[in-house]
Amino acid sequence: MVEHEADAVHERWQHPHALAIMSSLQVVCAWCQQHIVWHWVPTPMAFPISYSICARCYTAVARELAPLSVGAP
Repeated sequence: MVEHEADAVHERWQHPHALAIMSSLQVVCAWCQQHIVWHWVPTPMAFPISYSICARCYTAVARELAPLSVGAP
């Protein structure tokens, strides 16, 4: 079933009117709300925005968590 769904998505991307059935999804940083990237995704979409973490915020979070991982078994 998964392969069939993947094939269907691939066919939509190859369709001559692909842009008509695609929508843009904005990815923003969940910490600082900075725009990261736009992705083309098949419609319909439940939400127009997705969240990730930008490089600057990832660095800050990794530094905060580093002392916690030193004592980990």
